[in-house]
Amino acid sequence: MTQILETQPERTDLPLTVMPCVVADMIEPFKANFEVLRDVTRLRMYTDTTLDPDEIVRRCEGADAVIVIGVHIDDNLYTRLTHTQGHAKCFAFGGTGVASYIDLARARQDGVRVCNVRRYGDAAVAELAIALMMELARHVGELDTQVREGSWHGVFGTELAGKTLGLVGFGGIGQHVARIANGFGMRIQVWNSHVHADALAANPEIALVDGIDDLMATSDIVSLHLPLTDETRGGITFENLNHLRPGSMLINTARAEIIAPGALERRLERGDLLAGLDEMSYVTYQGINGPIWTLIALDSHDYAPQGDVTREKLIDAILGAQLPDGGWDMMGKAADTDITAMAIQALAPYYDTNDAVKAAVDKALDALSAMQNDDGTFSTAFSGKTSESTAQVIVALTALGINPATDSRFIKNGLNAVDGLCSFYVDGGGFRHIASGDLDGMATEQSYYALAAYYRLLAGQTSLYDMSDVTITPAPVTPDQPTNPDKPSTGDRGVMLWVAALGVSGLAAAAVVGSKKREEA
Repeated sequence: MTQILETQPERTDLPLTVMPCVVADMIEPFKANFEVLRDVTRLRMYTDTTLDPDEIVRRCEGADAVIVIGVHIDDNLYTRLTHTQGHAKCFAFGGTGVASYIDLARARQDGVRVCNVRRYGDAAVAELAIALMMELARHVGELDTQVREGSWHGVFGTELAGKTLGLVGFGGIGQHVARIANGFGMRIQVWNSHVHADALAANPEIALVDGIDDLMATSDIVSLHLPLTDETRGGITFENLNHLRPGSMLINTARAEIIAPGALERRLERGDLLAGLDEMSYVTYQGINGPIWTLIALDSHDYAPQGDVTREKLIDAILGAQLPDGGWDMMGKAADTDITAMAIQALAPYYDTNDAVKAAVDKALDALSAMQNDDGTFSTAFSGKTSESTAQVIVALTALGINPATDSRFIKNGLNAVDGLCSFYVDGGGFRHIASGDLDGMATEQSYYALAAYYRLLAGQTSLYDMSDVTITPAPVTPDQPTNPDKPSTGDRGVMLWVAALGVSGLAAAAVVGSKKREEA
């Protein structure tokens, strides 16, 4: 039950600050610090989580400032809170990385203050970066698995002491990493582009490197700690990564977008970095997501697994993570639409041949059916109804040969999953993330490949991730990319032809949207 906690409600002379939603674990810490804001602002906190924009606007009525916890302030919501239905002049985010959650340039132009929590999570992220280095160096996860399975055969490790650590970004997190690494006896060097004088003065043991290529070429481990800005987006290029020497480690606890699209995949094709996809402990390091996508990748064209990774282990890992409610979730608590649909996508090739898989998938389909909204859409816990969640369900159903537009389990109130996805369509092309949002790149990408999957089902073609209908032709080997006969090429011409064909299918799938729009008219 939602509670509304207020401080000094009688002080109408004070500005009103509203916290429209909060994570349950944060309620008590916030309450413990209410006194800090006495005589500064009236505070109103709602003790539940909602991502419904209409409800957020209702709760923020009269607010001068909004404390933002886990809410994306898109352009529509921003306008409503600051201009049309509210007069908020300050957004205080309970974390960092606010550039991903609000249009900073627009807020600056409007004179709206945007605040975050400086140094939030510096120690935690730094410790995670060190933990990842330790795992790659000492293989604790793999050794633990061996002991539990009774198949101890050991594994060679390496010492961090004496290694050269290259840091790209030297803010609070980077400096904390440097202090910990110094305790391990590592040599530390930093790319000179993002080092402030005070940081250098506080860390006299570091060495400055003027060029990022030089840092990549002379480091045993490179750890990325840049913030995501217009300047840094895509700033780490393939040409930079190509200077990483064989056997080196690359750690990224920053935003993925600071690496140019496709750059890391191209560099990993050389097979000489500690990528870890041939070790089960690495595959499962982030939980269920790893086994799902590893299995999908292997089955896209019957690729051979490497190392101790087997299809059987991947299937067992996915089945073992299924929740009592029939779904899957990254946190292992309650079924999440996206993860459940992705798990089905991975298991689909085994549905007709593996009884355990069939039973698990049937249970998951029941769970997805129960999670479908009355308008045909699907929701995620953090964003409510989304095109991406609906898209993932469509891909899952088509992978099983189920028509998402006609199967009675996925028709609610006369509307099916395809209807639900098309409701996010933006006239002129593209899709929204949420119904009230604007055109969104990721939403458009996932929605179109879901429609392509649907189109392929109707056309009697293979499912989205089944590329067995194309011939694999290995890409030519360049002098700096030696042949590895045990590793399938990821630059296959056949795969590229399939992707091109998928693009054509996507155009045909777009006709589905047009057809739906005409039906509505």
